[in-house]
Amino acid sequence: MTGFLGLLPPVSGSLACDGGQHNVRWADGELVLPDHDDPEGERILAALGGQRAGCIALLEAWYRCSSDVTLLPALTTLSDRVRASMGGSAARPGVQLVGGLAATLSSTIRQGRLPRRNSGAVSDDRAIRDDLLLLLSAGAGLVDRLAVQTLSVWALRAEVEELEADVRIALGKALASRVSTTLAGWVGADRATATVELTDRQDAAHLVRADDGWRAALPPGWLARVWAPGLAVTAGRFVVSAAWDGDMLRLNTVGADGRAGEMTVGPVPAAG
Repeated sequence: MTGFLGLLPPVSGSLACDGGQHNVRWADGELVLPDHDDPEGERILAALGGQRAGCIALLEAWYRCSSDVTLLPALTTLSDRVRASMGGSAARPGVQLVGGLAATLSSTIRQGRLPRRNSGAVSDDRAIRDDLLLLLSAGAGLVDRLAVQTLSVWALRAEVEELEADVRIALGKALASRVSTTLAGWVGADRATATVELTDRQDAAHLVRADDGWRAALPPGWLARVWAPGLAVTAGRFVVSAAWDGDMLRLNTVGADGRAGEMTVGPVPAAG
């Protein structure tokens, strides 16, 4: 995967595997296991009854969570908590941080706010929790990148294919959540009231001031092209849309006074 996710800096972590500590790395939309020569081959062997190494279990947890659209609300909430707890750092967290987030996950499950994977068995709730805790234990920054990547993939899919109603509802809620969070950080929580509409037309994207707050109409791709790479507020302006022009970024923006304007940023090197 390339494009806008390539603007994000890599995130590294480690976990116990094969009797030692192995490194894991997210970069450019891919989770990489540098200490394993053939992770996909190891996954196949494990599926056939072989031993499953810690890194392989992590990779499988990543795939399960990123393909489960019902996890979008939980992932974005957990990502927000990770960022708040780490003060914006993507460094490997300490035991205290992981413990606090583990307690949050357990509380979320007890309150029935974490979706179940299939038949509703309690073991499925625990499986989701265990997947996310495994990712947290390897480095809390990985959970943030999981949320970013999952939202990006589903948002871009929504632009090229007809998705089921529950997927669009989940994307709509994620969009409203990300816009509200962005506005709160931009103009202050007391002025961040917003009505957010999910539109299929990129050319109809807009953000305008209204007497009762803000009104936004944004396509799903806003999550992938603007929010995911951290462009939502650039040079003090809210970014409505972003597009590549060679190695330059062309941004349509809105100022805190409600006035629209264009901005060109670059050249922009990918964050390798």
